Amino acid sequence: MSIRDIVRRLFIVGFALLIVGATTLVFHQTQSFFKNSVRGIRYYSNGDYEQTAIYLEAARKQQPDNMQILQYLTWSYDKLGKDKELLATLDIMSKKNPDDLETKKWLADTYYGLNDYANAQHYYEQIFKVEKDPQVLRKLALVTAYQKKYSLAAPMLSELISQDPKDFELIELLADIFSWSGNFEDSERLYRRLLARTDEVKANKQKISLKLADTLRYAGKDKEAVIYYTQVMKGAW
Repeated sequence: MSIRDIVRRLFIVGFALLIVGATTLVFHQTQSFFKNSVRGIRYYSNGDYEQTAIYLEAARKQQPDNMQILQYLTWSYDKLGKDKELLATLDIMSKKNPDDLETKKWLADTYYGLNDYANAQHYYEQIFKVEKDPQVLRKLALVTAYQKKYSLAAPMLSELISQDPKDFELIELLADIFSWSGNFEDSERLYRRLLARTDEVKANKQKISLKLADTLRYAGKDKEAVIYYTQVMKGAW
């Protein structure tokens, strides 16, 4: 075997070892990221935000642009009162492909989870212009309602209810909005609609009956209101 053949074989062996080493390193890094992210999210679900931050900060070092990790970190920093870290992480998220639809979705849901409904509304509106997804419309309706922008929320809720007439959560919210806005006729109609579906709202019947009684009283229908107040007090169902 010539010296050239020996050198060539050594080169091939060395290159193969390099590939194996690099692959092993990537595998261990991936495994480490997976363990840190899973543990961090599990700690978040259990309410241990200090441990959440520790594991997810380690995961972020391995995948700095992972939006799920950044999202959970912002929520954890918010729970821990770490405003500096929270704002820094939000800044990173907002600068990562700011015009990308997926980035906007992550930001919208992140702000929603932070109860920052104004910023959530900003992003949900941009998303819905591009993607007419009922789930996005639902979130947009909710964040506008939570900001007491009832004139904006009511039409969106009405549209969603027309698509799913059995969405009792949204029917109740729309009835509430009508009541808060002084539209007692529509509010009464929707509360009665909920009460008519006894099976679906049995657990919440006392709450809905009380809301209906209040609406009737606000509308000047005192005699009818007394009937429902009495039922609520007696638990008559």
